[in-house]
Amino acid sequence: MSKYQLSPRLLISRLALLAMVGAFVLTLVTDASAQQNVWAENFQRPEYINKNKAATRQSFPTEFKLFNLNADPLKQQLFSVVGEKANTRSTVVAVPNADGGIEYF
Repeated sequence: MSKYQLSPRLLISRLALLAMVGAFVLTLVTDASAQQNVWAENFQRPEYINKNKAATRQSFPTEFKLFNLNADPLKQQLFSVVGEKANTRSTVVAVPNADGGIEYF
């Protein structure tokens, strides 16, 4: 055997480790993408949006971004951290800010 060849046992253990790391990364990516699907930017033109008279004021911003909330994934995310072991679980909630970006709490 040359110094660059691996024994079958070592090769199998390294492949198993690689598979576990891959599964862990996939889980993280899936969780992160699920959090980002809660809010979707609303591209509707401002002049087509119905304005509520209760929300009108003299100094209304001329430039702004609107977001639509998909409540079901948010509810699922929030309810996933309650229950018997609530103090051992955590979640990060994404909320749009005044600048049109997303903040994580």
